[in-house]
Parts: sequence; structure tokens; C-alpha cells
Amino acid sequence: MVRYVIRRLIATVGVLWGVSILIFAILQFTPGDAARAQLPSSAPEEEVQRLRESLGLDEPIPVQYSIWLQNVLQGDFGRSYQHRISAFGIVKDRFPNTMILATSALVVSVVVGLVIGVVAGTRPNTLTDRAAILTGIVGASLPSFWVGIMLLIIFSLKLGWFPAVGMYDVRGDGGLVDLAHHLVLPTITAAAVPAAVIARQVRSSVLEIMNLDYIRTARSKGLRETTVVVRHALRNALPTFITIVALQAGYLLGGSLITEVVFSWPGMGQQLYTSVGARDIPVIMTITLLVALIFTSLNLLADLLQAVLDPRVRLT
Repeated sequence: MVRYVIRRLIATVGVLWGVSILIFAILQFTPGDAARAQLPSSAPEEEVQRLRESLGLDEPIPVQYSIWLQNVLQGDFGRSYQHRISAFGIVKDRFPNTMILATSALVVSVVVGLVIGVVAGTRPNTLTDRAAILTGIVGASLPSFWVGIMLLIIFSLKLGWFPAVGMYDVRGDGGLVDLAHHLVLPTITAAAVPAAVIARQVRSSVLEIMNLDYIRTARSKGLRETTVVVRHALRNALPTFITIVALQAGYLLGGSLITEVVFSWPGMGQQLYTSVGARDIPVIMTITLLVALIFTSLNLLADLLQAVLDPRVRLT
């Protein structure tokens, strides 16, 4: 187990390194000038060049990356080109808002996906099962930004039931009720795809388990169907369920970034959108590395939990 964890941690470092190289290269080769983006359009070329030199953008790309990587290894993620403050400080302030949205969406997607998957898996080839399959296909196919726009138009602009943008009402007290009111539409938007994926995977797992011999044995003992499903079927489907939930939790962190732009939610996604427009490389790199770190950590945690819950899994 220890050797396995060490290997996975080393692999995680490799993944983060690869992500940093890829994102840094993409930012360097995309059209635009990071120095020019920080200055008015009327700024003379001499001023732009001075800013490029002060930011180190006049160095060759490998040198720029080496300097950035050395600073990161020392805990310095650089200063925001746009705001002239610590890039990590900016992301740290936005991170809790993103986690609120991602956690809320994860809870909704797990509950909805689990219920739909279990109901469909225990009632194969029925109208309920077909409806669940159709719902899963539609839910997994719709882009998050389209779902968010449709919800915003219907429930905010047309019906006026929920606020359209922001995290709190500027005229309100900023309490939990106000937060929950603003959280409804973004949560549904972010949870739509993960809920559909979880439902489809749970249905498939439960359907397979319900046809096994030990399930028929449990039924022959006169156990209630609810007991058979909860104590026997779901218990053995738990490792697969944990794995898919961990993957969707990582997806939700990235998916929430898109949802934040649609609803102007003040999290990392909104900040990333602003930073990309300003070509604020230190902030972009900090956000992408943090998302990659959380995603790989969740995958490692899911593998370890699966090994604990399923004795058939062997970590060598």
C-alpha cells in the first residue's frame, strides 16, 4: 500500500508538471501580447517594451518557464500582471466561492444520480427504466453553458423566481438564505451532467449485481426487496460508485468554472475568464495547477477507498 501511494504521488507530480508545461506553451503561442493587454490601446510601443522587460516577457520561452517553475517550487506563484498583487492571493480569495458551488452541485448530483440509478437498475425494461435512460442521455449531452442560459432565461428573466447573477444581493444582508437563493440555478446547471453520468453508472452496476446468485439467495430467504437492494446490492456497488463520484467531483470543479461565467459567480472560473482576457499568465497558471492538483488527488483518494472497501482489489 505504501509503495503504491508513493508511486501515485510521483505520478501526480509528473501530471502537474506536464499540465504546467502544456498550459504555459498554449499561453505563449496564443495570439496577443500580455504586456499590451495591461496598457491602454494608445500606449506607445516604448512603454509596452519597458513593461515586457519588467515582467520578464522579453526572455526566451524556456527561460520564462524555468524562472516561473523555480519560483513555484519556492512557493512563489508570481504577481498578477493585471492587479499587481500575489497571484496565489487572488486565487485563494476566490477558491472558497468555487468550493461552495462545486460542493453544492456534488451533493445534488450524487443524490439525484443515486436515486435514479437505483430505481432504474432495480426495474429493468420498464417505463421507469427507459425514462431514466433517456434522462441520462439528455442530461449528459447538454452543454453546461446552454443549460445555465436556459435556466437563467426561464426562471430568472421570465418568471423572476431566482436572481440572475452574483452570489449575494447587493441590497441584502448577505446571509445564508440569500446565498442559497443565488445558489439554486448555478447548482442545477453544474450538477446536470454529473448527475446523469452517476445515474447511468449506478444503473449499470446495480443491474449487473441484481442478477447475481447471492441476490437470488437473499431473496429466497424472504428478505424484503428494500433490504436486498440496500444491504446487498448497493453495498457491493459502493466501490464503483465511489470511483465515479470522485471523477465527477473533479469534473465539477472544472465544470463550475464555466457555470461561474454564466451566472457571474465570484469564484475561480470568473477570475480565470477575466485573466484569460487580460493574458494574466501567473493567475491562469495558478488556477489550472490548483484544479489539476485537486483532480489528481481525488482520483488517488478514490483508488485508496476502493481498495479498502473491496478486498478483491490488490495494490502491488
